[in-house]
Amino acid sequence: MARLIKPEDIPETLWHPGSKCLRLAPSLLTAWGHLLQYAGLEEKALQPVPNGEIGGLSKEETDDHLAWRFSGSSARVQLSLLDPRDELAGVSDAFAKVFSGGTVLLADLPCGSGAAVLTMLASIAELRRQGRVPRHPLHVKVVGGELSEFARDYAS
Repeated sequence: MARLIKPEDIPETLWHPGSKCLRLAPSLLTAWGHLLQYAGLEEKALQPVPNGEIGGLSKEETDDHLAWRFSGSSARVQLSLLDPRDELAGVSDAFAKVFSGGTVLLADLPCGSGAAVLTMLASIAELRRQGRVPRHPLHVKVVGGELSEFARDYAS
C-alpha cells in the first residue's frame, strides 16, 4: 500500500534526506525558544547535557528536562509522525489520516512541558503549509495530565 506521506515528499524543513537528519519544525523551535525565555533557561539550554536521568517533580528537575531533553522528546514524536526511513508500517499514515481534518481529541499523559503536543501540532502545521497533507478544517482539542506543577505550567 502506498504511503500517504512518502519519505521523499517530507519537506526539507522537517527532514534532510542527504544527511538523514531530522529537523524540528520552525514554529516548534520558535515556541521552544519562547518557553526557554519565559522560564529563564536560555543559557542552561546551551550548556552540555550532564549524564543521567533528567526530569522529575521538582522545579529544578523540570527545568533541566525543558532545557536539555525537550528536543529529544520532540524528535521521537516527529520520527513516528514522519517515518522518513519507512520503518513504522502504517504509523505515519495513521497520523496523516487523523490530522487531515475534522475534530481530533489529543490526550497526552504524562504531558511534561508539552513537547509531544507542540511537536505534533507544529509538524502537522508545517506539512499542511507545505501542501503535503490535506488542509481541511481541523479542530484539535488537547487534554494533558502531569504530576509536576512546574511542567503543567510550561505545558499550558
